[in-house]
Amino acid sequence: MFVMNKFIFFIAISWGLFIQFGPLGYGVDVHHSYLNSSNWPLRTEPLGWIIASLNVEIFGFDYFIGSSVTSFVLAVGLFLFLFELLKKFSTTGVIILGLLLLFSHPIILGGTNILRQGLALGFFLLFLFNFLRNNNIYAIFFTLASILSH
Repeated sequence: MFVMNKFIFFIAISWGLFIQFGPLGYGVDVHHSYLNSSNWPLRTEPLGWIIASLNVEIFGFDYFIGSSVTSFVLAVGLFLFLFELLKKFSTTGVIILGLLLLFSHPIILGGTNILRQGLALGFFLLFLFNFLRNNNIYAIFFTLASILSH
């Protein structure tokens, strides 16, 4: 499982970087809401606004990384849930299914436009993974994270 966790981490980092630097671009929500928000307008969704509007300064330049973090959470949640749900199937088949699902509309849209909804979906998938493994504390944690995201 340790090697599989490293692989999932590698896929999730790669997916986050692909969204950050890839050819998909960003939707109107990112340009008008997350890039321009100095504080979150909805106090009921603080976690979603904080993560979705993350910026990092490197050598004096601001880089928007909210979509990368959202895409990372989505990819980790998706792959962990798939591996737990389909553990009787071959590893290669689950990896191929996961890679195909990364290019599905809800996952791409969750990382390029509707970031708070993408975070909520990623945290919900992490809840399902922990629920299936009977990790109740983590399941409650990811439920709260999903609710506070959107």
